[in-house]
Amino acid sequence: MIESDMAVALVPLHAFIDTLTLRVTSCESRQGLQSKITALRADIVGLHQDVDYLMSVDFNNLMRMADEGGSPANSIPPTTTRDEDLAAAQEREEEDSIFGNLSSLVENVVQLATKTLPTETPTAALTGLGTAALAEVTPGTDAHTQTADQRIDVPIGGEPT
Repeated sequence: MIESDMAVALVPLHAFIDTLTLRVTSCESRQGLQSKITALRADIVGLHQDVDYLMSVDFNNLMRMADEGGSPANSIPPTTTRDEDLAAAQEREEEDSIFGNLSSLVENVVQLATKTLPTETPTAALTGLGTAALAEVTPGTDAHTQTADQRIDVPIGGEPT
């Protein structure tokens, strides 16, 4: 029954191939392009062979084997699912090792950045006899220098005035 259905299904293919053969023959007579036409003829011969092979296949036997489950494709256990599970687990481990410590890394970077930021602290340096230079360091600006006379009169045994 299946063979007769297949033969009926392949009849339009035979008709199509025959019309292609006629077209190639008419093109050959009109254009004379031997190399392209030869390639088309070879393709048509290949199509004829494919149709003949399909007609010779015993589809009843194939269908019986598929129904019984005796085909070799069904008897082999799938090995790819185990490999996929292993690959997925390995990928999760890699992501955990990369991104697991991300929050602590960010905290460390923030702490280091806040500790090393320069603050606005004036510094005094002596420039001469009792004169101090005040320098105020501000990030992103040039240092400003101020000088002031730092003389202090201190009487003996008393408070500075």
